[in-house]
Amino acid sequence: AVMTDKATVEIPSPVEGKVSGANKGGVEVDLGGVRGFCPFSQLDERRVEDANEWIGRTASFVITKLEERDVVVSRRTLLERESREAREALLAKLAVGSVVRGRVSGIRDFGVFVDLGGVEGLVPARELSHDRVRPEDVVQLGDVVEAEVRSIEHKPKKIEIGLSIRALAGDPWEGIDTIAPVGRVVAGQVSKLAEFGAFVRIASGVEGLVHVSELGARVRHPSEALEVGQSILARVVSVDRERRRIALAPASEGASAGSADTGGSVVLGSVVEAIVEKVE
Repeated sequence: AVMTDKATVEIPSPVEGKVSGANKGGVEVDLGGVRGFCPFSQLDERRVEDANEWIGRTASFVITKLEERDVVVSRRTLLERESREAREALLAKLAVGSVVRGRVSGIRDFGVFVDLGGVEGLVPARELSHDRVRPEDVVQLGDVVEAEVRSIEHKPKKIEIGLSIRALAGDPWEGIDTIAPVGRVVAGQVSKLAEFGAFVRIASGVEGLVHVSELGARVRHPSEALEVGQSILARVVSVDRERRRIALAPASEGASAGSADTGGSVVLGSVVEAIVEKVE
């Protein structure tokens, strides 16, 4: 209901209207033969950059002022009400561990914001993938993604929802025996260089280390033999499940991915033949 100079008028809500023109303050809306006016600030939840893009569009509005020759409408009021209702419905059923779907609404260095329908959640950069990646390399604005709810914090002025896309991808270390069997040659890509060696990505979320001592007696720094992004074949020397560490060494010349390669040395877990030379 809206109070006018004469009486209280019951107003149907929402009403459908077609944007017929624009001026400095807002747009004209044809409400089925009745001329209405919608200020730019009430046309959308976000700032309207180009009013001409709205001309000819049909949308739903709420009448906020009704007088004999003055009808003011708002689309933003309706959108905010719908968002509030959707938000309340979503929060009522949201729980830690549930899987939700939303649209990427913002990308920052620290993570990705996802619009779940009236409320936003944050996927921290570390929760995007098992690999160390930049957010913009994983998703783009507008992408629809699925994520697992990891946390819900009720704060005085807002609710913070923590999400994880990585959680739905499973733990790659559960299949480490297949990914990196000891004594086998695996294909990988150098992901990082350090003074003590080179990290090699051999599967999503799985990296091994080629120690600098494995690169040759004259190599003092991994950069003398390898570079980031380089594809290499490496032999799996050992796998430490508890510490999630894999030791690698350059594969022997002529080796291929998936083949056995001892590198001329004893490998942990392998079965060998030997001659007893001395007893003490």
